Amino acid sequence: MSKAVQPIGFIVSGSNEARAVDPLHPLPVSTTAAAGTYTDGSGAFTAGGTSQVVFAANATRAYLFICNTSDTVMYVNFGTAAVAGQPSITLIANGGFYEPLVPPNQSVNLLCATTGKTFVAKQA
Repeated sequence: MSKAVQPIGFIVSGSNEARAVDPLHPLPVSTTAAAGTYTDGSGAFTAGGTSQVVFAANATRAYLFICNTSDTVMYVNFGTAAVAGQPSITLIANGGFYEPLVPPNQSVNLLCATTGKTFVAKQA
């Protein structure tokens, strides 16, 4: 005996016609990702022990990725200088990264104790 599919809700189309939403008639979903252009802020520390601004404040920042590509711990902070410890976020050596769901719009600041250590930084 087969059971009738019960609607779990209704949607209204542009012509104001309601139609059932169920496993046979799912909600329309777009899987096309938004396109953007990355700004590269990657580099190396010019003065160990001093916080560097990687990206200035950006009210329209939609994406942020920071990765520690060195063998030394780094710290990232937003809107103010990064420090070794709280409130900065620790990026462990050899691949520690930060990629937030909601990127901050403040400046992005990094700290590393040693000159010459490298990082990858991208924003969109």
